Formats: sequence, structure tokens, C-alpha cells
Amino acid sequence: MKKFRLLSAFFVLLSAITFTSCETEPVDPVLNGNNGEGPGSGGSAPASFKVDFSGQTYVATSTLATIGKGLISIGGIKGNDGQMVSIVLDGTTEGTYEGAKALIDYNPGNSDYSYFNIDPNTGEDTGLVTITKIDKVNKTVSGTFNFIGWWSNEELNLPSIAFTNGSFQNIPYVDSIDTGEEFFKATVDGSANSYAGADLAVVVSEGGTVNYISINAIGANHKFVLSFPDTVTPGTYTFATGASSTKRATFTDAEDNDFNVTGGTLTITSNTGGWVKGTFSFPVANEVGETLHTVSAGSFNVEWDF
Repeated sequence: MKKFRLLSAFFVLLSAITFTSCETEPVDPVLNGNNGEGPGSGGSAPASFKVDFSGQTYVATSTLATIGKGLISIGGIKGNDGQMVSIVLDGTTEGTYEGAKALIDYNPGNSDYSYFNIDPNTGEDTGLVTITKIDKVNKTVSGTFNFIGWWSNEELNLPSIAFTNGSFQNIPYVDSIDTGEEFFKATVDGSANSYAGADLAVVVSEGGTVNYISINAIGANHKFVLSFPDTVTPGTYTFATGASSTKRATFTDAEDNDFNVTGGTLTITSNTGGWVKGTFSFPVANEVGETLHTVSAGSFNVEWDF
């Protein structure tokens, strides 16, 4: 089930760093005229972000970070072509993060692919990130990291790269502010679950005449996805399959068996201000109609318009 968690964390990474285009912090304080002062009034030291790989030292020219919603997201950007080292951690405190708690990647710029800290042969995570300080007065974050990266386009079979001596110091961060209480809960086969952080990802697919909201929930031995249009209005709907269906649910069990859900209900109580709220329940059946799993008492209030 680890790959579910990593996939969810990657979706969260994409949404968490959408501020890349509008909220970056130059590494050299002269560039933004703040004389080395961070967002707070205490005058923190200048920001820096660097890591060694392939016989060179990557030094970021601008940085970005957020802390909140169960995650720490940090990025070091170099130039204007999209070259970037990204770090997403499942947590919001100082300490060491490794394994499924850390997702790290390097994008060389102008590419749909990156070097991720996931071994494609074993599915295991590599790397270690240590948050050494979160300065809540000056609102900066500092730490160290290292990882082995594998190119995400496996067809090219490129060699892995070791990223060493990584450090980020005094990176200004902004808080991820919740508009209302965000939650996603469900009882699966009698076991109550609350999904948050890297176990919950909301993705909006854009294209055609209809955009769809997909809510991905990852449990210890399952994953399920709810999907419906972003224009959905309050009401009660039935999950169905087929080309004409607009309210769908899928379920994946511990053995990676996938099921399309037919039946059950989705009740939308509100969809306003970029937040959608509702309840749901559904049976999970095999091809002959035998119920294998039951999802009940589902409820959610999540942000989708990031």
C-alpha cells in the first residue's frame, strides 16, 4: 500500500506548490530589497538552498515553502526554465523524515519527467530529510536532505543519481490556511478511518466541457476514489459506471484488485467557495454481484479550487 501513499503525496505536491508561479523568495536578499529580512520582523538570515549531484553543486536562485494541512512543502528553483528540487514531508514539525514520510524530486527543467526518490525496481523510498528548525517568529524553515533519484520515464532506463549534502536554510514559508475544517472520513469493512495529510489528495482534471473533482483516500489496506463534476449541485446521486455516468467511485483492495462501484449514494450538501461537502456510502461487489467490501458513514468537507 506504500505506493498509494506516495501517489497521494505526489498529488499533494502538485497542488501544494501551485504558488511557485506567484510566491517565490529570491535567495540573494538584495534581489528583493529586504536586506535579508524574512516575512517576520525579527530579520532572519538570508535564505539558501543547495545540493550536490553529478559533480556539481546545484544552488537555487529562488525558494518557496508552505507549512500546513499536515505537510511541509519546500522548493529550490534555479533559473526560469522550471529547474527545481522539491521536497514534501508528511508532517509539520521539526525532526527526521524518511521512507513514505518524504517525497523528493529534481526536475531538470522543461520536462514532464523528474528524478524521484523511488526505486522503480523495488518500489522502496530512499533519502532522508531532517527539519532542524522551524522559526515561527520569522516564519522560516531550515534543514538537510539527501536521496537517490531515479528518472520517472522508466523506458529510457537512465542511471540513478545520488543527491548529497543537501541543505536549505532560512527558507521563508507561508501557512496553508484552511477555509473551514477540512476532513474526509469513512468506515471500511467496519473499521473507522480518518484520511488526512499524504493519505488524502484532491485532484481536479481539466479538459473538455466538464472538469472533474477526484478525491483519493488511502487507508492501511485499501484505496478508493470519488469522482464528480466541479459544478455538482446539492442533491443525492447514485454511483454508476458507463460513459454517461458523472458520479463514480472506484475501490482498490490490499491485493491491488480494482473495482468499479455500482450502487450506493453520494449526497452533496454544499459546493461553494471552492469547497465541497457531503456524505457517501457504497458496496464493493465482484463481477457476479457478491459484496466483498462495504464503505459506509462516509463524510467529507474538502477544498478543490486551489
